[in-house]
Amino acid sequence: MNSRFLAVAAALLSCALAPAATATDTTIVSLDQRYSERELAAICQLENALTYRGTEGRYGCTNGVNNVECRDDRSCTAFIGAPFAATGAGAGVGAEGVLSMPIAPAARAAGNAVNGVGTAE
Repeated sequence: MNSRFLAVAAALLSCALAPAATATDTTIVSLDQRYSERELAAICQLENALTYRGTEGRYGCTNGVNNVECRDDRSCTAFIGAPFAATGAGAGVGAEGVLSMPIAPAARAAGNAVNGVGTAE
């Protein structure tokens, strides 16, 4: 099978199964900076994250715990796992910052169990 297809399938599956992705432990931030699909894909590659293409013109990137999702108008939203909450998210945070945020060991292990993206300590 095509390895890109498998990567996209794994990313979508991780979003659906990620145990940390509940409304009570995820911070949602509208990003000030806009990203084209190509720009976000380049950031994803630098951060060892997986890109995906969703429905209704949405595209994004996930590292298993933190996600950045954009629309065709290039506006983007970050979905940040709970370990990040104490570091002070807000205005000025870009896709690079979201995807490179440290992931707590417990969340990293959970990411490993779901999709193999994280690395256990």
